[in-house]
Amino acid sequence: MKGWLKAGLLGGITGSVLTVPALLLFYLPVNAGLIINTCAGALFLLLYPGVGVLAAYWSTIPRTPKQGAIDGALAGFVAFGLDSLATLVLMLIPLLTGRYQQYLLQFVPWASSDALEIATISSMIMLPISLCMNVLVGILFSSLGGLVFASVRKE
Repeated sequence: MKGWLKAGLLGGITGSVLTVPALLLFYLPVNAGLIINTCAGALFLLLYPGVGVLAAYWSTIPRTPKQGAIDGALAGFVAFGLDSLATLVLMLIPLLTGRYQQYLLQFVPWASSDALEIATISSMIMLPISLCMNVLVGILFSSLGGLVFASVRKE
């Protein structure tokens, strides 16, 4: 198995596991959910370039910065494509079960049912767009991670 594919699959599984706490945001009190998601977000900041570093580490020796960047980008595409698919499935649960509207009512208790329905529909439209951005950011930062690693460790 190619190094970038192995790094991408490992990153995708890790990212999907880190995404699971996002569901807790809809089921826990607001402060606890925000703390959990903040911690998961911080771990994602390490995961983005980490996938590229792993891809470059598992690439053929001698490593070139160009190949490190390419392997990092491919691994980032696989990793954050898988993570985005898992996030889409996981986030549809609160959106379709009404849990998302209950979550919004914590912040805006006077909101009408029409306003909550519009907010839910808007979120369902924005979700795929934000997941595409997740993939693009993942490709960029994984590519940078692979580039830096391959530049530092050519052997």
